[in-house]
Amino acid sequence: MEGVYCLSNQLYLLLFFEKGLPEISWIQPVTLNYKAPETKRADWYGWWADMGFFSSVMMVLSHFKQGEVELVFHEPLHVKEFSSRKELAFKSEQSIRNGLFMS
Repeated sequence: MEGVYCLSNQLYLLLFFEKGLPEISWIQPVTLNYKAPETKRADWYGWWADMGFFSSVMMVLSHFKQGEVELVFHEPLHVKEFSSRKELAFKSEQSIRNGLFMS
């Protein structure tokens, strides 16, 4: 379920401390929802623990009937409206998690 991607600390620091950048910078949170094919379990696209990445990808690609991917573009966040990178990261994570659907 964890599909939350965060920008590196260096980029956040640059966005907050480089003169003029907070005023012109925006972050676009995006959620990706994967829906398994009708004949598979809801967690079919999952990859965790000791599962091999290559074998998991090959299993998905070799299946004739594929599932669906939904992209949810959330409201862009203006960097200047946040007092810290952690506050911005938390708001981004909230947006992304709210966009997840659970089967």
